[in-house]
Amino acid sequence: MFFPKINSRVSKVELVSKLGGAFNDYYNYARSGGDPTAKDGFVDAKALLDSYQNGTVGGVCRDIALAQVQFLETLGFKDNYVVAFKDKGAQHATVVSVDPVSGKIVKFNYADTTTMEKGAGTEALIQDHSLPDYGLNFKIYDSHGKPVTKVSSELSQMLRTGTNGDNDRIFNEKNYKIAKVTFEKDGVSGNLFTGQTSNGETLYGASINQEAQINQYVKSNNGIAVAKLQGERSQVKVDQTSLYLLTNLEVSSPSISHKAGETKAFIAVDGEFLLSSNKETRKDGGEVSAASKQMDSSMDFTIGVENKYATKDNKTKIDSKVYATFYPDFNHVASADRITPALNQVVVASGVEHEISDSMKAKIDTAVVLKKYGTSMIVKAVLQDEKRQLTYKAGVSTPVTKDTPTFLPGGTKRVSAGIEKKTKDMVIIVEVERNLDNKSNSVSVKGGGKF
Repeated sequence: MFFPKINSRVSKVELVSKLGGAFNDYYNYARSGGDPTAKDGFVDAKALLDSYQNGTVGGVCRDIALAQVQFLETLGFKDNYVVAFKDKGAQHATVVSVDPVSGKIVKFNYADTTTMEKGAGTEALIQDHSLPDYGLNFKIYDSHGKPVTKVSSELSQMLRTGTNGDNDRIFNEKNYKIAKVTFEKDGVSGNLFTGQTSNGETLYGASINQEAQINQYVKSNNGIAVAKLQGERSQVKVDQTSLYLLTNLEVSSPSISHKAGETKAFIAVDGEFLLSSNKETRKDGGEVSAASKQMDSSMDFTIGVENKYATKDNKTKIDSKVYATFYPDFNHVASADRITPALNQVVVASGVEHEISDSMKAKIDTAVVLKKYGTSMIVKAVLQDEKRQLTYKAGVSTPVTKDTPTFLPGGTKRVSAGIEKKTKDMVIIVEVERNLDNKSNSVSVKGGGKF
């Protein structure tokens, strides 16, 4: 792709920004929804340049974002991705990249550009511009328009935690703070929760959920929550009221016994659904816009194999898993013509538990997470004192692949610590996670009781 000679890094950012703004001036509203025939295929970078030169309509956000990614790649920028998400009332696409000189994260929304210091985790995907995100996830695409990964939004993570939907197959970086109180009776949990996102928005809500072992091969976890999110971003005040549904179903095969233990296969479906009313108030004039009954959903499919082994005295146990997680996505971000199963990750995990004494157990869990953009490793250690009803936790996660993008899961170095205290009818858990790359912290406080 031809560009005039540009020596300044800043001028390269300005060029891509101006191209995004120019293409947006000739936005194709028929392609965005008014004319079904205009949705077919996609508008490439050359066609966008032609539309600008000729003064004719060109593409939509996803066409423009993909073209900007390709321009950045040609100009020597690295880790260039399209980011697709749910805004107030529709889907939108922007760009995230890394400056090859400073390492800073650069984000584009048409002509609007912002930068973040290197080391920022997935909080860098938060959309802080005129079209903020309100959905459950960010879908990431490469310069060819192909799906790379799906990243849960902080809203999704907090609602999932508030609905007792935490899952050891989901490796989310915690950039938020949350507190939760749980009351349990007859297998049903009621939860009250409140928290703060990494950019200062406040979430509070209530939920109920039920975990059930349907039979020896099938188990489920279902929950529902109502929540309110309020706060400010750089250009707008946001106000969201939502109904959130969570469902998880796991089916296992019969176990096969052998010298190395017992092995079984499993498949799982994990789904989220969000129905929300979203209101924005612009900070530069007070103009209010709203969209009601907005829907967003997220689905993951997991298939894997698990092996369990125990020594003859049953004091040492080893639990190993290998599994792959997929999600439905468009085959191409701009053409959006065909839904395919996109590979999100392959995980190789192992846990070793050893009984130190009658009242003391130690456990170490490790997981190697392989994604299309890089590999990361997670190690967690647990010391359980059953006599005092105390559990101590510590963990570390780090990218294994050099130059893994810090704004994608597994791209930052993190450490965590926690403590859990149980009584006959109560439990309280405090956990802290620190991002060593940008020195930020997240805190989680959970309490519960049985009645």
